[in-house]
Amino acid sequence: MFPTILNGFPYQLNPKWENVLFNHYTGNIMAQEKSGIELIAQERQEQIKKHNRTIEKDVVENDDYQLRIGAMRLVGDRGDYQAPEGWDKKLWKKMMNKSKKEKLIIAGALLAAEIDRLNAVGE
Repeated sequence: MFPTILNGFPYQLNPKWENVLFNHYTGNIMAQEKSGIELIAQERQEQIKKHNRTIEKDVVENDDYQLRIGAMRLVGDRGDYQAPEGWDKKLWKKMMNKSKKEKLIIAGALLAAEIDRLNAVGE
């Protein structure tokens, strides 16, 4: 789209990023992917509404830091982590089979849920 020079050498941008830069510098507003925080908030709302994972349930069922542990295991390097204590193993396996990006989104939502749980119990 437009030439890119990096440290004096021509540089070929990934076409996706080239479009992002072009749109940014020209003010061209196109449908763009949601930001990370938007994706995490959307996932957290889905956890609450679709899966009924409310703060009240997390206070009772995840009081041993399972939310935090689940988030860490989702973004860990190994693919064979066990489900946190008390979690549905079939659902955990489904989460572990998602893409890296999807696991990061879920992990972010789990951390948000852990913060909500801590707030609810006064920590």
